[in-house]
Amino acid sequence: MTAFLAWVFAFVTGGPPPSSMDHGVSLIVLVTVDQLRPDYLIRYRSQFTGGLRALLDAGTLYDHARQNHAITETAPGHATLLSGREPASTGILDNDYGVGDPGATLLGGHRGDGASPRRFQGTSLFDWLLATEPATRVLSVSRKDRAAILPVGRARAPVYWWVDGMFTTSRYYADSLPAWVRAFDARRPAKSLAGARWNLLLPPSAYPEPDTVAYENGGRDVSFPHRLPGRWRIGEEIEDYPWIDSLTLAFALEG
Repeated sequence: MTAFLAWVFAFVTGGPPPSSMDHGVSLIVLVTVDQLRPDYLIRYRSQFTGGLRALLDAGTLYDHARQNHAITETAPGHATLLSGREPASTGILDNDYGVGDPGATLLGGHRGDGASPRRFQGTSLFDWLLATEPATRVLSVSRKDRAAILPVGRARAPVYWWVDGMFTTSRYYADSLPAWVRAFDARRPAKSLAGARWNLLLPPSAYPEPDTVAYENGGRDVSFPHRLPGRWRIGEEIEDYPWIDSLTLAFALEG
């Protein structure tokens, strides 16, 4: 299964905590996972031991939910999630015409293309919440710029994504990184994973489907255990491994 955490998104509204759900909600968290088909939740249910299993056991599963548009790339999909509008209305038609913006350079001295939501048209959930509750705050984090940026719409809010081994943002959102982001990046969290072994979580007998699938990864390194890159490459290549999910979540919780 190839599924990576695309986005961790949280709203916090102002005022005292509600005494019951009838009085409102003080925290909304949305997590999206690229390439996690709905049938995987049932197909691999016996292998889940953590958060996904908790959602299956105690949550509500809509296993026939659909997005009613044809383009399912990251940018159009994330522009749709919290705007409620299809790509023809958001202006985000595919990844190539998503968030790239040479005028919004990256902070922290990073090379690479700048990014912003300038192509996005309309409003999203954050705008609607902010209009009714001015104390509403938001944090959006992803390994991909387009996944972090587009659900927030055009708002200039705390939005961060992974670039060359660290989390950063662009000048569309800020002129400098806040202290907590600099402190997190200074720890070089990916470095501690250099050379680690990625092995099966459960005994091999718990996986009825074959491990070795020749078409994956160009036919190279297709069976467990896998060795993560060394310290000089881990920052740039960690996004190809599930540990980027752990780093994204740790960053979001710290923020």
